[in-house]
Amino acid sequence: MIKVDQTRMHDPEAGVIGNCWRAVVASLLECKIDDMPAFEEVGDHKEMMRQARRWLVGRGLVLMGQKPHRVFPGFHMACGPCDRWDPEDAIHCCVYLGRKMVHDPNPARTGLTEVWERRIVVPLNPGVVGINSTGLQSMVTLLQSIANGKEPG
Repeated sequence: MIKVDQTRMHDPEAGVIGNCWRAVVASLLECKIDDMPAFEEVGDHKEMMRQARRWLVGRGLVLMGQKPHRVFPGFHMACGPCDRWDPEDAIHCCVYLGRKMVHDPNPARTGLTEVWERRIVVPLNPGVVGINSTGLQSMVTLLQSIANGKEPG
């Protein structure tokens, strides 16, 4: 994980949607924010997520969501309200490691007031990214436990 900061700050009065989501995904993928399309400019959240999923799948990746009380053991996206605006206007995204925030892409660095959802970037085909058979089995076991509602230990 590398720390990538957002380049657009959320400003509902000016009609600007921030790009914290894109900054967090760029952090997790260890790429520049400009290497990704500006999904937030779509405006509609469902369409933004559809385009983002399509972009990730085109790179052999998928974002897997999880309920907030279930914690991924590795780096992941956590989203929820922050102290800078009303959660009815927008939610914020940060990078977490387990239960600890490790990067807030907003320069204020105040993080989330609560975690509402968690997402992790997962390869569609783990073998393609060079995971050995032991690592692949560990990933399969982890994903199965998450799918069965068990918190990873």
